[in-house]
Amino acid sequence: MSVDHPDHPPSPAGGPWLWFKLYWAAWALLLAVVAKLLWVRGRERGPGWRLQLARRRFTRPAAGAAAAALALILALGGFVFYNTNVLNEYETAAGWTAERVAYERRYSRFAGIPQPRLTGVGLHVEIHPSRGTAEIRGSYRVVNATAAAIDSIHVAADRDVETGAIRFDRPATRVLADAKLGYGIYVLARPLQPGDSLGLAFDVRFRPRGFTNGGADPSVVANGTFFEPPKWLPAIGYQSAREISGAGQRRAYGLPPRPAFRPLTDTPALREVDGRIAFEAVVGTDDGQLALAPGALRRT
Repeated sequence: MSVDHPDHPPSPAGGPWLWFKLYWAAWALLLAVVAKLLWVRGRERGPGWRLQLARRRFTRPAAGAAAAALALILALGGFVFYNTNVLNEYETAAGWTAERVAYERRYSRFAGIPQPRLTGVGLHVEIHPSRGTAEIRGSYRVVNATAAAIDSIHVAADRDVETGAIRFDRPATRVLADAKLGYGIYVLARPLQPGDSLGLAFDVRFRPRGFTNGGADPSVVANGTFFEPPKWLPAIGYQSAREISGAGQRRAYGLPPRPAFRPLTDTPALREVDGRIAFEAVVGTDDGQLALAPGALRRT
């Protein structure tokens, strides 16, 4: 999904960049004051002599500059910390890798179990570029294309969005809800027999709060919103794409080797891309925006 605006207002990524730059500029100011106090212009270079020079040079203007730098460091640092550690979770590359490893170790045992195949998608998307938010009301139609009855549906949600409760068109009980790794299991009161289908509905909200240590999320912006529904929308079954793929990384974490490409004889992989789906989307956005989505435009 995407929306475009011809006027191209400034990108929201500039805000977080500016806050970080101001924070480090405050540190640079404090270090400049310290360097001026300790700078030696004569032949004496011992630490004691430098401290004597610093005491003599610590005048009211120098004290004011140091106090201003400290105040800016505390204020700007507190603001950056509030956004990156309170409003959002502070993420590092090592932490991101550890989560993917944990996902594989915990749930890869479900990789080969029968799961229904997606055959239909209906979406009602409301994009608010001026606010940087989006809401999606969606529905799936899935079919048991396997030869075995399916008694549970495994759903993988994306961490970048808020995914509401999954609602089925038949009784189902949620027995696992791992919000951190984005994995849920729903047990059906009546197993889905081969050839049968069921429907499920969901709500997804994208509402970024402040900014992360990686900056602002550019998915929904005023000058060119773009996001991929397969990334935000819940997926059916275990998602091997969430595993780490580097051979060296996998060896370091004690994970089994993983081929770069899956063989043509991999039946589950072929089933994932087998056949087309029925797709319908209604997209709403701000005035003056041009909405784009897969398929043929029916009306606007």
